[in-house]
Amino acid sequence: FALCKFCDIESTACNATGVCESSCNITAICENPDEVCVSAWRRNKGNAIIETVCHNPALPFHGQYLTDYNNTVCLMKQVKGMEEDFYICSCNEEECNAQLFFTYGKTLKKLTLLLIKDRGNLQEFLTQHVIGWDELCRLGWSLARGVAHLHGDRTPCGRAKAPIVHRDLKSVNVLVKADLSCCLCDFGLSLRLDNSMSPEELANSGQVGTARYMAPEVLESRMDLENIESFKQADVYSMALVLWEITSRCSAIGDVREYEPPFGKLKDHLCVESMKDDVIRDRLRPEIPASWSNHTGVQLLSSSIEECWDHDPEARLTAQCIVERISEISSAVISSVSSDDKSAQDSGNDEK
Repeated sequence: FALCKFCDIESTACNATGVCESSCNITAICENPDEVCVSAWRRNKGNAIIETVCHNPALPFHGQYLTDYNNTVCLMKQVKGMEEDFYICSCNEEECNAQLFFTYGKTLKKLTLLLIKDRGNLQEFLTQHVIGWDELCRLGWSLARGVAHLHGDRTPCGRAKAPIVHRDLKSVNVLVKADLSCCLCDFGLSLRLDNSMSPEELANSGQVGTARYMAPEVLESRMDLENIESFKQADVYSMALVLWEITSRCSAIGDVREYEPPFGKLKDHLCVESMKDDVIRDRLRPEIPASWSNHTGVQLLSSSIEECWDHDPEARLTAQCIVERISEISSAVISSVSSDDKSAQDSGNDEK
């Protein structure tokens, strides 16, 4: 499934020259595996607008068949015979419709270097960097938002879509973009959930994932196949472990230890049977040190993480709930800091 910018129609300051940013801040997993990333630029009553969507190139887009969808960047081509100044591009790389190239030849080769370079996968990034509270919130929020989008039955624009479960969420399968937001990758084990699927069809999907990140019910092969929500609940458990990894490298908790994966004190290459003993029999989870309670935001976030890796799948929070929780926690910490600063300032004024 392609990963594309998907904001439908937005106004833009782009004047159809050089390289333009789409300004779309919504990344979507295309619903159909045949779909590619598409952008269109045109004027509507004198105002420039950009459209960013997923689209199947076998079908016409604004009456035009897409012939350039194998491109890795979005090269805007003017469409003749339509309204004045109408450009379309398509491409098949992740988020390739985020930037629109109206310039060609040697200039394009130079401008291609301006494409956003990510910072590797999340595990690599956390191994090499200690992060601050704001970075923790950005990484955690964008991770949860990506999972919530997968699990949802609507696109950000309100269109119906089939929920998708990743089934192999782990820090290696999360990319860190230049702006320190997370982007899910590797959908080789993902499953499109359809209400018409029978328990037998769901059962045939098998026990998949990485043992270290598997939920208890996945390790034990005891998922409730009558309820497609159970697949989402297993994803949430894995997401909680990734959120723990991010939090463990945050300077807000005080002394930050070297990076280690969840259950890092156990063997390096964990198998399903050994994880059954630790996660199911002994109910082990990654350690949450006492120092995490020294920061209000981290303490609240760690409580949410614990709810997400609850042994009972039904007791876990949803990914969308975590999106909202992180937003609320971040806002509460900002408000608290602002109040403390104001109190300190008022105290200083009183002393004068």
